[in-house]
Amino acid sequence: MAVPVETPMTLPVRLVRRLVTVLALLALPTAWISGQTAPAPKTPSEAYTGYRAALLKAKTLDQVKPWLSKEAAAQMDSMPADQRGMILGMIQEMSTAITNVKVTKETITGDKAVLEVQGTDTGDKSTKKAMVDVAREGGVWKFVKESWGSS
Repeated sequence: MAVPVETPMTLPVRLVRRLVTVLALLALPTAWISGQTAPAPKTPSEAYTGYRAALLKAKTLDQVKPWLSKEAAAQMDSMPADQRGMILGMIQEMSTAITNVKVTKETITGDKAVLEVQGTDTGDKSTKKAMVDVAREGGVWKFVKESWGSS
């Protein structure tokens, strides 16, 4: 059986590979636990669907913040800290009251977009429609606001 021979180049290469692997493994749980990372949505529709998914999974409002525009994040930050958990629960409850949510139209004008969205009311099973505002900030689409009504 041949024994591997260490050369002056193989030792540093192996060390660098191990270091990169260790750093990558350390970064993964940190990003996962913090919930502060959000992929950069390529379209306004992806920003909205990503926001809804993050909102429904969130344990804190801060976990939703990466999906929000500066305007929406500032509104969130202005809320009293001791009421944020209750507010998150109310927003989640309203969001889960509409299922089968889909974007039916996307209109982009510069760095702003308006989405026409529809879904099914879980109570009376009627179709509800919404207008959703999305803004591009630093090249990334972010959720601004949504307004639901009857069809």
